[in-house]
Amino acid sequence: MNNTKGYAINFVTREIIITKRFSKAAGVIDSDAYKTMLALRKDFPDFKITIKPIEKKENKVTYKGLSIEEMKRFITANRDKEEQELFEKILKLQEGKKGKYATVKKWFLDKYKNIYTTELEELSKETATKEAA
Repeated sequence: MNNTKGYAINFVTREIIITKRFSKAAGVIDSDAYKTMLALRKDFPDFKITIKPIEKKENKVTYKGLSIEEMKRFITANRDKEEQELFEKILKLQEGKKGKYATVKKWFLDKYKNIYTTELEELSKETATKEAA
């Protein structure tokens, strides 16, 4: 699907596939998307309109709760002063830049992924043990 248009026409399945954004824009009367939708309905009256589903990766690993504050807590608790200073330098370098969190997160996971995930697993085991007692 060409995302610049917001819709695609599938002649095989006889459907017009639209994006969620295009659908929302087409809901505003007299907008360009609204006029486009009217033209599509006129040109293809027997085609079904469907909203394109968002594809989610099954095996995607997420780090819920991994904020910059959490990274700072981990490094302060588990690493030496030199590594804490390095983390602060990286934060200063990224200050005010777009995508700051993504860059810092990538650096953090490249460097501490195994240690951090091990700590999370241990914490979840401790929590499960406390709840069972």
